[in-house]
Amino acid sequence: MARDEKVRKVQSAGVDFLELARSKAEEFLKELSRSGESAQEALDDFARGSKRSTDRLVDAVRSEVSRQLGALGLATKEDLGALEARVEERLASLEADSAPAPEASPKPRAAKPAKPAAKAPAAKAPAAKAPAPKAPAAKAPSGPSRRSAAGSVGASISGPSDSGGSSEGSGG
Repeated sequence: MARDEKVRKVQSAGVDFLELARSKAEEFLKELSRSGESAQEALDDFARGSKRSTDRLVDAVRSEVSRQLGALGLATKEDLGALEARVEERLASLEADSAPAPEASPKPRAAKPAKPAAKAPAAKAPAAKAPAPKAPAAKAPSGPSRRSAAGSVGASISGPSDSGGSSEGSGG
């Protein structure tokens, strides 16, 4: 019977050990779940803080961009809307003032010459030389050289030309 007693003691010690291990495991899991919840809360707090920081940064960037655009003097949407309303109002009043009578025909308006833009003074071009007076053409000898003499006469009739001109004498 001593043997049964020993088996019973070992069995009882094993049950006690298993009970202790089970309770320790349960305690560990409870603590782990609590830390998981606190970790989740910490993550949520971090996300909320990050969103607030991002919103502040976006607001600061928008504010600075608006300030810089204001410093540049660029028109805002409101400025453009007001200007558009003024233009529409003026167009409507012009159309009402210039509406022709039913029997009158509209007269075409003469275009005003545009004011030339201010330019830097142009460099003066050298004065063109007046053509030298030509002596009367001498009678050309007969033969093949006559053609070249007629070409020079035609060139003198059509006036001075750098490109050779026509040999027909059509100018003048």
